[in-house]
Amino acid sequence: MKKNNRITVVFFGDGATDAGVFWESLNFACLEKLPVVFVLEDNGIAVHTSDKKRQGYDSVSQLVAQYRCHSYEESTTDVERIHTLTQEVIDKVKKTSQPAFMKLSYYRYLEHVGINEDFHDNYRSEKEYKDWLEIDPVKIQRSRLLDNNFINEQELATIESDIYQQIEQSVSKAKKAPFSSITTLHKDVFK
Repeated sequence: MKKNNRITVVFFGDGATDAGVFWESLNFACLEKLPVVFVLEDNGIAVHTSDKKRQGYDSVSQLVAQYRCHSYEESTTDVERIHTLTQEVIDKVKKTSQPAFMKLSYYRYLEHVGINEDFHDNYRSEKEYKDWLEIDPVKIQRSRLLDNNFINEQELATIESDIYQQIEQSVSKAKKAPFSSITTLHKDVFK
């Protein structure tokens, strides 16, 4: 609305499409021709409920395509393909002054808010898990980097080690951090 040539990108899970705020936001963006890219990270499960049990339609992309926006659906986990698609979407939004919607397929490796596997709840199978491991985006890109000699195994191992150390340091720092005081509860809350 500020007409500053900037694009807003909003990421959300498939459970968000079950709520009115998604549809209201999409509708408003279409009516006002706002430069918004809505990115649905669809893993087929909202908390513990599959999309088949909570959605009375077959394709959210088909519903969204009826709005005055660009609608894209991609099932690949290849980060290079997703990067190319994203650039196409951004270019289209800039060119047409219409919002866009991207539905991308993902897999949730662990339970909704925890650190455990959740196959015992019977809404995901270990076979599905193993199938997704084969198309894991990190695995695909790692292989591509090695296969095309962009990096060797030792260099990649060093990078991965550095990343794991950063993660461990962040987790350690978070565990040692004090809880916020009650006075911060309403900080930066508009109303």
